[in-house]
Amino acid sequence: ITATISLLSLVYLRQTYDNPVTGRTLTILLFFSALIASFSISSHPFELGYSATDGVGLPPSLLSYWQQIHPPVAFLAYSAFLFPYSAGLSMLTLNNTKVRTSEKIYWMNDFFMILGWGLTSIFMVAGSIWGYEENWAGFWAWDPVEIATLILWLVSSLYFHGKLHRSEERRVGKECRSRWSPYH
Repeated sequence: ITATISLLSLVYLRQTYDNPVTGRTLTILLFFSALIASFSISSHPFELGYSATDGVGLPPSLLSYWQQIHPPVAFLAYSAFLFPYSAGLSMLTLNNTKVRTSEKIYWMNDFFMILGWGLTSIFMVAGSIWGYEENWAGFWAWDPVEIATLILWLVSSLYFHGKLHRSEERRVGKECRSRWSPYH
């Protein structure tokens, strides 16, 4: 999934390779995709570490309908946040503030932030329902994984709130300048 995001980014941003922000973003994105791929390949995910015998099968908690939704959507959500992380890191590490960033970077950043936020919302709800049905501690147990996910969801929500507030401020500022300006 991360490799797919990297390839789509490479194809979509191909006209802006000469921009330093685009180059750095794609370098960081490809680095993390290669790192995740190397971890996946080196861990031999399809080999059993034990001999399979006829046992009792999966526990009932893993046979739940919500277990089939929660983990894959969580992985998709975390993968979607890889592009905004790469773009943000590239902009922070670039010391030259006069470099103009491509509008395509902003569009892709917003797209993947919306996708990640939406998928995070879905997997938090699915995980809560799954936990409630399994009597693990109700809807919310305040364990470290849930707290980390909540922080990610809150930070991405704050990003959208700040973006909305900034665009609203620009719109209101333009109206005030046009109404009160002596040059209109």
